[in-house]
Amino acid sequence: MRKHFGKTMLMAMCAAILACCIVCFTPTEASAALEPVVLHVGSSAQQAYTSSGWLASQISYLTVSDPNVANASVVSRSVSFSSVSGLAYEFTIAYRGIANGTATVTFYNESGYSMGSVEVRVTGHEAGEEWITTELPTCTEDGTKEKKCIACGVTMETATIPYTGHTEGSWVTVKDPTCTEEGSREQQCSVCQATLDTEAIPSTGHTE
Repeated sequence: MRKHFGKTMLMAMCAAILACCIVCFTPTEASAALEPVVLHVGSSAQQAYTSSGWLASQISYLTVSDPNVANASVVSRSVSFSSVSGLAYEFTIAYRGIANGTATVTFYNESGYSMGSVEVRVTGHEAGEEWITTELPTCTEDGTKEKKCIACGVTMETATIPYTGHTEGSWVTVKDPTCTEEGSREQQCSVCQATLDTEAIPSTGHTE
């Protein structure tokens, strides 16, 4: 009877330790453990993780299953202690998307044991439907516009906005005519006030 009870207790302790191994490594954010990281080509992101519990350990290195799709690096490490949860090892990983595809990043402790893995999904950019004006056209010079990725804001396409051309405005007297000398007037663009045309105003002649 005692042997049976001791065997049962041993099995229960093993189960508890195994359970601790499963849950001791989770992201610091309140989300599902080791959720996939989704990136666009050329974009970057950082994620912080915590290893805590009886078998907590600090990250030593990581591997990337396909470096042509994504890369990852450890950017910070820290340790804290709580009377409730004990030691907690925190570290932050920086991810960068390189090409469309999926890669797996696996974390290892100093003993070379896997602490967990994260799936990194890299997708192409998706351009928005609307053009964004970056420089307004003028009467004589083209403007520019662009389309950006709706997720990360990178510029995906640029185009020219044709110049508008001058708009004829009213005639403005530059010099009043005299009895013996001609005057002059000019027509200006109503938008930029550039001179579009000039003409003489006949002299008035003497008045008897």
